[in-house]
Amino acid sequence: YTEAMDNISIGDASFTFQRNHSYTITYRLLPEFLYLFNDGSCGALAEKGSRTPIAVVSKEKTNTEEGTAVALKDASYMYAGTVHKDYAYGAWPPAGSRLFSKNNTSNYTTIAETLDDMDGYKWTWDAAGSTDGTIKANDRVNYECFYGAGNYNPGVATQNIGKWYLPAAGEFNQFLNLFPGMVSFSSVGGGYSLEANFSDDSFGKLVNKCFTDAQGDRMFGGADGVTIHYWMSSEVGMTNPLIYFSDKKVAIDKGGYRHNETGYLRPFVHF
Repeated sequence: YTEAMDNISIGDASFTFQRNHSYTITYRLLPEFLYLFNDGSCGALAEKGSRTPIAVVSKEKTNTEEGTAVALKDASYMYAGTVHKDYAYGAWPPAGSRLFSKNNTSNYTTIAETLDDMDGYKWTWDAAGSTDGTIKANDRVNYECFYGAGNYNPGVATQNIGKWYLPAAGEFNQFLNLFPGMVSFSSVGGGYSLEANFSDDSFGKLVNKCFTDAQGDRMFGGADGVTIHYWMSSEVGMTNPLIYFSDKKVAIDKGGYRHNETGYLRPFVHF
């Protein structure tokens, strides 16, 4: 450079270039989506080789923190010869005794507060996370949605990953904010709902693409454009909010009570 150049930005960094100095810039091209494979390794889909993709990485693993990934497919079960994806919170009636109780040891007052909740694994697999001292993922009667997520089968043998779990609201939000156009929630309905609206369906298509490219299930809209909604492990009072995906909107809603709600399950996993 023949003259000083101040405040040149490259990515998130800012530099000052000095006169008569040379500089070498090294950069790394990242894949559009990063996948977790069945052996616990990560990489781009084109690099999979003999490995099988099982989830989309929402948080990369570091030397000090574990990574997090979102299952490629919704949890499902067979009933009367038909595959179903709509899970109840717990059995009703009469065995589901936890439908009208505070079941997590930490509860939230508003939907907005749940965006700070990153403890889905705790609510699913840690007895210390349940007010009744049970492991929800082991209790199909009282906690069917936790059981379904915790016992998810990606369809291939896995290693070097943790247990699947029902994600908290903050973990869903962390995943969505990886994408260009990021989700920005606004409170509506007196704090009982959060909504993020988009001008078109391009955001939803991009999120869906990271799953369908690897033969996974779409998250935004159904095959006929209907809204898909998922259970979350965060707890507001004595309810668990659901997250709704339509073509142009994401909403987290308190909805009805647990005994009259069903939802899909999209398990998460640490690795």
